[in-house]
Amino acid sequence: MKREEYNKILEIGVLAAELLSFSGYSGAIYGDLCLHLFEQLSNCLERLRLYIYDESKMVFKEEAVCTTTGIVQGQDLVPLYQLPDEVQKEGKATQHYHENEYRLFIPLCARNQFFGLLVLEGSKPWNSSIKYFEMMGKSVAIGLRQMMITRSDNRLLSFFNETVDIANSFHMSNSIEQLVKTFARQAVWHLDFDRVTVVINSYTAHQKDFIFCVTSWGMEKVIGKIDKLPENITKPLSILGNTGYWFPLFANKKAIGLVLFDNLYSHYKIPENFLHMLTPLCNQFAATINNLYLIQDIQRTSQRDKLTDLYNRAYFEVKLTQMDTEENYPLSYIIGDVNGLKITNDIFGHFEGDVILKEIANLLKGVCRKDDVIARWGGDEFVILLPKTNEKRAEALIQEVKQKCKATRGTRVQLSISLGCATKKNISVDIQDVMKKAEERMYRNKLLERTYFRNTFIAMMRELLHKNCQEPEDHIDRMDSISAMLGKAMDLSDNELEELRLLAMLHDIGKVAISQEILNKPRKLTRDEWSEVRKHSEAGYRIAQASPELSRIAGFILFHHERWDGKGYPMGKKGIEIPLLSRIIAVIDAYDVMTHERVYKKAMSHEEAVEELKRGAGTQFDPEIVEAFLELEKTICFFERYK
Repeated sequence: MKREEYNKILEIGVLAAELLSFSGYSGAIYGDLCLHLFEQLSNCLERLRLYIYDESKMVFKEEAVCTTTGIVQGQDLVPLYQLPDEVQKEGKATQHYHENEYRLFIPLCARNQFFGLLVLEGSKPWNSSIKYFEMMGKSVAIGLRQMMITRSDNRLLSFFNETVDIANSFHMSNSIEQLVKTFARQAVWHLDFDRVTVVINSYTAHQKDFIFCVTSWGMEKVIGKIDKLPENITKPLSILGNTGYWFPLFANKKAIGLVLFDNLYSHYKIPENFLHMLTPLCNQFAATINNLYLIQDIQRTSQRDKLTDLYNRAYFEVKLTQMDTEENYPLSYIIGDVNGLKITNDIFGHFEGDVILKEIANLLKGVCRKDDVIARWGGDEFVILLPKTNEKRAEALIQEVKQKCKATRGTRVQLSISLGCATKKNISVDIQDVMKKAEERMYRNKLLERTYFRNTFIAMMRELLHKNCQEPEDHIDRMDSISAMLGKAMDLSDNELEELRLLAMLHDIGKVAISQEILNKPRKLTRDEWSEVRKHSEAGYRIAQASPELSRIAGFILFHHERWDGKGYPMGKKGIEIPLLSRIIAVIDAYDVMTHERVYKKAMSHEEAVEELKRGAGTQFDPEIVEAFLELEKTICFFERYK
């Protein structure tokens, strides 16, 4: 080959390098390069092939084939999976003869890095000019390197700009779900990932993890669960040879989820410098999620009752106005008042009262529909708004609530709530009148249910005394029986007899507020322990005062340990200052305690107990009541059962 031809080959390489270096990258640039080279070398070849090294797939991908008939570029071309040894190992141009055709493999290599491969095909060998074609290849490689650097820089800048645009769009989302879906879609569409999967941890106990996936071929799906999620990661975690990365989502040092960016289908590796831009994007994403949670908390707090998680009164009043429309008629309204909440608070403390309120709230949630509005109206009052519900259905719901209250177990006090309902059937009726009517019915039902609740409450108190205070059940039965007979013998009125029998059953109710260890101590009490026991009269008074059913005997409970001589407790009253029923119950209680065994003492005989009563008459006991009590022995043989 002549010197001018050698120079031309070198000049062709330089011009090709300039073509690559100063052209904006596009898929067509490889075709332009191939065509340029073929046109300049057409006198010494018949076909020219251009391969570009695909680092992610570790193959030389055929980009263009140029012949005298034209150029072919596109998806029909196939990659070259194996290079000749000389090219592969030494990076040198090499010539092969195959099926009456010569092929010259020219590596496009610069700075010890493969960028591609040129294959010249012709009927004549290039023996004397191989090293010049090799130098031409180096020039082309330099141009390719410069183009790829520019391409990488442009892609990096484009990627950065896209992440900024995505982050700037976060404020447009009004919910966590909307934000997640928008983020995943944009990451696939604008950042060119094959798939993006977002996992948001549940924020509260009643929520579930939210998992959403988007792929480049159009699949969008909310996923129920992903097995083997990475745990406790604090930085990007690569998968499948860096073709994907898990990113942790942190806000205020709390892990709130994960994001997976991956190229599952194309297997392209994610450049490391992309991670430096994805990290702040994920941080901004996590911060936005956290802000939305805070907004939700504020909204929820403004709308919800903190204890029961039902709507509060303010929000209910807004919903009442919004739902008072013809499309919701018949619109039924239910109001309920919890029975025995105050007495529950006084006996067991407000924590137990809170348990009752939460149980009632959960019960109401369980019987109501999704569109029904349930709210805590006040301390122990609840309201329900039932759209498209007639009065018959509202009454059926009330009955269902009552049945579920009776069936509920696990609370220290039987659940009970009085309910009333009314229905608005058309626009002409004032909703305030409907609410007033429902309230009147609720209070009427409360009066009708009063006896049932009273009996239930008394039975509960008896059970508590027996269970918590080791108070024998038959002690209460005996007290009830004796008080009835003694009251009649003393000519008490029917009302006094009823109060005396109630007092006989519940005079020691204050003991439920005293430590069980003290009440059931088998040895002598210390001074402090005895002081604690003496408080049960006052505790019983407070309990009875808290209940309309028991308030009439509260004073009798307070004074049932006073003495005739004024040396009793808690007030030191004496003589007739002590209420009559308290004086009566003191005698009956003393006799029964003396004649029956307790953990701290043995039982006396009937005769011994009678003698003790006689000795205490005029000091501890009202002498007239002791006389009336002992007089029963002469007329009725009820003492036989206690001997």
